[in-house]
Amino acid sequence: MARESRWLADLVAIDEPIGLAAAMDGTAEDWATGSLEAARLAYREPAKGRRVETGDVLGEAYYYASLPIVRRQTYRAGARLAWVLSDDLRPE
Repeated sequence: MARESRWLADLVAIDEPIGLAAAMDGTAEDWATGSLEAARLAYREPAKGRRVETGDVLGEAYYYASLPIVRRQTYRAGARLAWVLSDDLRPE
């Protein structure tokens, strides 16, 4: 399966009404704060328990620890962008 197809399958798998409602909850400020918190989690080296730094060699443990965060944030970004575009492009 191509990488893009795998990503699409993973994102479709988490696309449930409760997940969509959670993604759309809050304000733009809340979304930005949530993104900051996700970035802080994603940039942690699980083996060392500290923030990733320039020059660190990241292995499979980092990949597998960060992948769910990346998938969740990608899903949220797509849902929010779709909502913003449909709201802005809605005829008045």
